Amino acid sequence: MGGRKQPTRAEEIKRRKTTSSLRSKLFLTVAKSAISPDPNSFSQKCSSAQTWIRSGYWTPSSEYPISKINSTLFTHLICGFAELNSSYGLSFFSYDQQYFSAFTDTVKQKNPSIVTLLSIADDGPSSTSFSSMVSQASHRKSFIESSIKTARLYGFHGLDFAWGPRGTRSDMINLGTLFDEWSNKNIDFGIKAWIAGGLPANQLILGLYYFGYAWKLVNPKDDTIGAPAEGAAISSEGYLTYAQIKQNFQQCGGASVYNASYVVNYCTIGSTWIVFEDVEAVRTKVSYAEEKRLLGYNVWQVSYDNNWVLSEAGR
Repeated sequence: MGGRKQPTRAEEIKRRKTTSSLRSKLFLTVAKSAISPDPNSFSQKCSSAQTWIRSGYWTPSSEYPISKINSTLFTHLICGFAELNSSYGLSFFSYDQQYFSAFTDTVKQKNPSIVTLLSIADDGPSSTSFSSMVSQASHRKSFIESSIKTARLYGFHGLDFAWGPRGTRSDMINLGTLFDEWSNKNIDFGIKAWIAGGLPANQLILGLYYFGYAWKLVNPKDDTIGAPAEGAAISSEGYLTYAQIKQNFQQCGGASVYNASYVVNYCTIGSTWIVFEDVEAVRTKVSYAEEKRLLGYNVWQVSYDNNWVLSEAGR
């Protein structure tokens, strides 16, 4: 789909991993009953009988087999990503088509009641494609029609809108218009800001991350939160999945330390300092979401877990 140049698989995996690390910790998921061939099917699945959302992302770039996803741990699974083309319709790369086609049927084998969503993403913080799309009625119309058609074609129950608005007033107004037509520095600050802006708490989903970052400390003896670092460690960008972090623990003898003030875990191995979310952080944030009566939580991404430890902690 789309008339753009196809990057190599390696180029696309690198780009998506980089882009994913920049996404907001607050996700808005748009559930469109019109997507399903049966207009009542999606609304039935989101009835009052199901009041708590346990969702997570999966992407082809993770190279984690769909068949290995333990879908019994989730109420919703989100497959990413489709992106905007120059006509404001949806595009995705040709090698992703096989995964999009098989995703829903595969995860339903273990959990027949699972709800699947197709995620639509921008190209990162420098992209203006979404801002342009929401700014004009004709562009929004093209996007809405294409997104519903694509989700139906590949068997998804709904759509996920993974876009971080640029913070301008016009962007936010236009985004609200799109949602009507389509019908964080600090987590607590972000949640309160959305609620104060008129968005009901029960329409918010809290984001949890199954990854972390490794840094090289300037002084290994100074390993508190905020300690000076020289740059990334272990990988070129310091980006590590939760499973990779746990592997480092086993190989190098690291131990997780939980900081309740920042609701985050970290560990020090020599001059390497790794920050991430472990079981304690996940449980605290899930409890926070329940206390605030949010709709649920969403994780990035399910394949990064280690023997489903974090997903079990979020139940």
